[in-house]
Amino acid sequence: MDRMEVIIAGAHCGEALGVKIIQEPELAASGNVCAMRNAAIRASQSELVIHCDDDILFTPGYWQAVSPALKGDWDILCTRLLNPNGTRYWDWAAYYPEKGQTLLPYDVDDPFVYATGGHAIYRRSVFNKIHWNENIRHGTNEEFDLAAQGRLAGLKFSCCPTATVYLQYPHCDALATVTKTPSAPPEPNSEFEAIIRTVESDPFPQELSSRVKHKLVRYSLGSSKASVDVSILVCCYRYLHRFRVFAHSICRQDYDLGRVEVMVANPQSPDGLSEYLALLDRTCAQQSNGRRCGPVFTEVLVDEKQRHNRGYLIQRAFEHSHGAVTIGMDCDLVLPKDFLSKVVATVQSNPDRVVGVYRNFLSPTTTEAILAGIINPEEGFAALLKEDFDEEQGYRGVLGYCQALMRSAWKKVGYPEEFDRINHSDVSFIERLQKHGIHPLFLREISILHLNHTRNWNGTQTFL
Repeated sequence: MDRMEVIIAGAHCGEALGVKIIQEPELAASGNVCAMRNAAIRASQSELVIHCDDDILFTPGYWQAVSPALKGDWDILCTRLLNPNGTRYWDWAAYYPEKGQTLLPYDVDDPFVYATGGHAIYRRSVFNKIHWNENIRHGTNEEFDLAAQGRLAGLKFSCCPTATVYLQYPHCDALATVTKTPSAPPEPNSEFEAIIRTVESDPFPQELSSRVKHKLVRYSLGSSKASVDVSILVCCYRYLHRFRVFAHSICRQDYDLGRVEVMVANPQSPDGLSEYLALLDRTCAQQSNGRRCGPVFTEVLVDEKQRHNRGYLIQRAFEHSHGAVTIGMDCDLVLPKDFLSKVVATVQSNPDRVVGVYRNFLSPTTTEAILAGIINPEEGFAALLKEDFDEEQGYRGVLGYCQALMRSAWKKVGYPEEFDRINHSDVSFIERLQKHGIHPLFLREISILHLNHTRNWNGTQTFL
């Protein structure tokens, strides 16, 4: 491709290697991808804007394949967008208000077609009529809003199925979602692996890598994130003691932990959380029989002023996650060893449900003994189940302590961010899901342990 400019909008950036950097650290920290996209578009000069998210890989023949289509009668052009295993993402799809989305055959037009936010080609003149809605955060279907603007403006959508891009990490198998069939195995196909080997053989611009934090991702063949299929989403502020117990119980799961990531939204917790997460991930990255010995632990740093807004924190964790199964959780739990195997299987078998489990509340005395290391909660799990402390406001149900569902369902609605407190966003999340046909499924037969602490819906000032 000749006469090309590359523009990246994000945080902690600097000019490098001829790439134009739009420094937007506050937008990156708040997850306002729409505002960053608009900023990049304003800075562009070409008649064509090839937009892509930070997890897109272009196939070697992409430009040759798409070039003939550029002469067509269209305003917004979609291409094939595939998962690493070759299954389709929502690359040519339609969204019907009040009904939901469906995947379209490449040769079928639809009045409600939309271009996924992951990748599309736009004529620059389009943005004289429409723009990304900056009131919508990433992961809450900003592309549906843009398509609705496009329909009102009379814009034309088209598809070029001969041009292909890949997602770096497994996302939703759109066809399996639509047909309600099991997703294909996640192993990368040969074309994807060839792309990765090509990328790995070239020297990577370290200067740019160190400066671009929000809108550039480097992928390594064999990286644990390439095969992640379960994302556990938590937020943690002044909860390090309890988070340690929670992390230990995840690391002892009877599950392929190399396929699990734990995304931790951290609003600048002052108790050493960042350092502990780095230690956890280094330790879990050690190889055993060619595999990681534990999950990927990823810190998602957010502004400290958001520390009370659990919905905001959980949604930021989701936006950085990769698994097809997502589990929003509290970070002060002890899980039975078969928790992941049972819950993940239930979610995969029930893609139109959001799954919850029962929680047994531990007493203050038992909790302190666990935190002090006197009681090993994994070894004594069965005995601890006999304890079910009657905690005030200790509700059970498909609530924020465990809400497991398919990524595609989560992405439809996003986690509510309008409540600047710890509680209520989980209840509102269920209400949103039900409006889209995703209903609660409570597994009373699965119990987890909940460490005791004083209820404080405005956060805590002590170290828990």
